[in-house]
Amino acid sequence: MKKLAIVLSLMIWSLVFTAGPIQAQSVNRTVTSVSSSQSGGQLPAPVLSGIKTVSYQCIKISWRKVASADGYRIYRKTSGTAWKPLKNVDSSTLSYKDKTVEPGTTYYYTVAAYKKSGKKITYGKYSNSGIYGKTSLETPKLSGITADSETIRLKWKAVPGADLYYVYRRLSNGNWSKIASKSADSSLSYTDKNAILGTTYNYTVRAVRNVGSTKVKSDWDKNGLSAVCLPDTPKLVEAKASGDTGFLVAWEAVKNADGYRVYRKMDGGKWKAVISLEKDILSYHDESALAGVSYQYTVRAYQLVSGSTITGGYDENGLSASRPIGTVKLVSADSSKGSQAILVWESVPGINGYYVYRKDNGKWVRIADITEPDQTSFMDEGLTMGNSYTYTVKAYSQGTSKKYYGGYEADGISVTIVAGAPKLKNAQYVDSQSVELTWSKVGDVDGYRIYRSVDGGKFKKLADVKKASVTSYVDETAKVGSSYSYKVCCYNTVNGEKILGFKSSGKEVHASIAIDVSKWNKTVDWEKVRAAGIEIAMIKIGSSNNGGLMDECFEENIRQAKEQGIRVGVYFYSYAQSLEDVQAELDYFLPLLEPYRDQLDLPVAYDFELESRQKEELKEENTAMICMFCDGLEEAGYDSMVYSGAYMFDKYIDYEKVYPYGIWLARYYGDNTLSYDGYKGKSPTYIRDFGAVNMWQYSTDGSIDGISTKVDLNVCYLP
Repeated sequence: MKKLAIVLSLMIWSLVFTAGPIQAQSVNRTVTSVSSSQSGGQLPAPVLSGIKTVSYQCIKISWRKVASADGYRIYRKTSGTAWKPLKNVDSSTLSYKDKTVEPGTTYYYTVAAYKKSGKKITYGKYSNSGIYGKTSLETPKLSGITADSETIRLKWKAVPGADLYYVYRRLSNGNWSKIASKSADSSLSYTDKNAILGTTYNYTVRAVRNVGSTKVKSDWDKNGLSAVCLPDTPKLVEAKASGDTGFLVAWEAVKNADGYRVYRKMDGGKWKAVISLEKDILSYHDESALAGVSYQYTVRAYQLVSGSTITGGYDENGLSASRPIGTVKLVSADSSKGSQAILVWESVPGINGYYVYRKDNGKWVRIADITEPDQTSFMDEGLTMGNSYTYTVKAYSQGTSKKYYGGYEADGISVTIVAGAPKLKNAQYVDSQSVELTWSKVGDVDGYRIYRSVDGGKFKKLADVKKASVTSYVDETAKVGSSYSYKVCCYNTVNGEKILGFKSSGKEVHASIAIDVSKWNKTVDWEKVRAAGIEIAMIKIGSSNNGGLMDECFEENIRQAKEQGIRVGVYFYSYAQSLEDVQAELDYFLPLLEPYRDQLDLPVAYDFELESRQKEELKEENTAMICMFCDGLEEAGYDSMVYSGAYMFDKYIDYEKVYPYGIWLARYYGDNTLSYDGYKGKSPTYIRDFGAVNMWQYSTDGSIDGISTKVDLNVCYLP
């Protein structure tokens, strides 16, 4: 039983191997088989208690003490060889370091105790199986890895006993592949020049020792170190406020870069991409940055690889830049809208908005937040007529968590509230010496004041309209031949004083005496006509009688009239009885008119007054015929006008449909004793009834120096 306990107490160790480059571990094995000593002595075999690797060239064994032993002999062998003695040691030594081993070889050890008797040494028993183990090279310790845009550099620490090193590389989750062999006499580093940009690689190293013809390899760091080739980090040159708005950031070029990305953050926030630029651009002007806010800028280079964009590193601190918010410059404050004040200021670049302030009891009170940075005006409504108000404005920018403010004009700008300008709708002659004005009604006013300018002179007060409900006025002092311009303003009476508002924009009117002539007026001396003061003439070009007939005096009349500087228009007398006839008139008339196109100063008139068409049942067809002829003129590029008498327009033509073409109205009052000096009888009301006409033929019995016959007289309201 005692022997069995001894046997069971002995430990059995196995050597474990793993695939790939590994570092072998030292093991020991104690066996029970015991051989006799060479001399057959009776000392028992020492119990082998351990074996371990001290270094790649040293194995240490140990054993237990044998009573009465004078010493011990250590034996060693390798697989397939016989035991050979290594060394004898005294009885006090219970371990031994074998410094003659080579890594990668398994060595077996055993120990025998001995006794001395004089010079005689007697060896005891020893374990025939012994214990065994082997050494290995240390696993190289990786000390660092760096990468640039083209290479990856790996470093490691020296391994004692290594003759060379194998460098391995793999892709993520891939298999290790040997890519290089480095002599131990060279630098303890390797530069991989075959790395693909943007691809992450893992690297590791094994130490190797040449033992005879065998290369013994160390274990390796199974994780290794990883790195990736990326574009170099751009070196920032400057970041500063630039120009009236924005910031300029600049950097140095990066080798092989295909472009750059500019990043920005404000108030210590997060980096955000602003723009991507081409490789030749090494600066960027940021117009979207806000004034008042502190910004940081940084830049990353990128390269394009097989359709993918590989982005490099960046300066994490970046460069800072900021600019102050400008002081708002006030431009104007007015009350052109009546009970409203309109405030205008100059734009401040690079901001989010404006605060508008109004002074109340000596203190500034904020009355509006303008959130559109392009808005540079504000309307303050509901103000009291006659009161004065003072305003100022300051700009602001919104940062990450707070607002930044610019300066403001401390004195502000003031405005007194007066009535807004009415809209002058129309100013037109309603007879030969009366101009009627109409304007839009303005609320909360007491009345209106009329101003007039004669022949380009200064505007002077013409009249006051003392009722706010009245929005028209007739100037009965206007004279044909003069030019007039009119303006209107509102007023309010405050403490017995009229407070005038803003004037409307002006309206100009002009009326001239015009004549119309044909062959019936015979030969005209146009030099005398011009000397008599006539500036405008309507000249008959022809008619549709007998299929088409040109007036025999037309060519001479238009030539001489133009030579005298008289403005001319033409008219065509219609004999049409149907729409087909109108088309025939156009076919005849338009080619007849074409050579004189550039000589016309006034519209082309269609004279539609034939007695046979004066029937109520023909009204619709008459209207269609006029529209057809005038449309033909307009489509050919001429201004049109319709000539007829008031009775014709009243009964036999749909006046509302032909009015847009322009009206030349024939209407005579009294005994036809009018001269071109002006209408001397009672002002006819029919012109007002027909609205604003282009021309009014008020007489067929006029006398003009240079014309031997009676001549038609007209008032022309065209400019």
